[in-house]
Amino acid sequence: MANIPRALLLALATSACTAPVSVPPATASLPLVSPAAAKGGPHDPNDEYSMAVSALGKVNSFSALLNAGSYDRIWTDTDELLRRDTTKDRFLAMLDDVHRTYGVPTHSTLLGFQFEDRTGPDGGTFLYMLFELEIPTGRAEEQFTFRITSSNLVTLVAYHIERVTPTPAPTLRG
Repeated sequence: MANIPRALLLALATSACTAPVSVPPATASLPLVSPAAAKGGPHDPNDEYSMAVSALGKVNSFSALLNAGSYDRIWTDTDELLRRDTTKDRFLAMLDDVHRTYGVPTHSTLLGFQFEDRTGPDGGTFLYMLFELEIPTGRAEEQFTFRITSSNLVTLVAYHIERVTPTPAPTLRG
């Protein structure tokens, strides 16, 4: 799925940092491909494709709403875990800051995704998705964490974006 623009991902689905939310893995630790299916969890590993497509639809919706400044609509789709960790006003202010700081991406590439099943009262099936964005001032990495129900209801648990600093090219001495 690398190098697929968000518009194409939407067709497949017919898609500054937040306050600490839940315990998603660090952005750098996500694999470039999904690992072996999660075992012993509440979801059916054979259903991961449809869960990923549903989540891609949410990413596209999130991006369109963010670019349009419709932050209240994004808040409506957030998970109770996110709502417990931050207030609506704080979350909306963060989204406004992200929109003003990063601008509208010109391209997006899915770098990796990973499923995780968690037990307990705050458990369920979690999907981490990492994207590389081309933004007006360079590149950024964007990470979404979603919780997915058995009926493929996808809710946002965490969102994180950070600018990627390019590695300087080595200089040859002659």
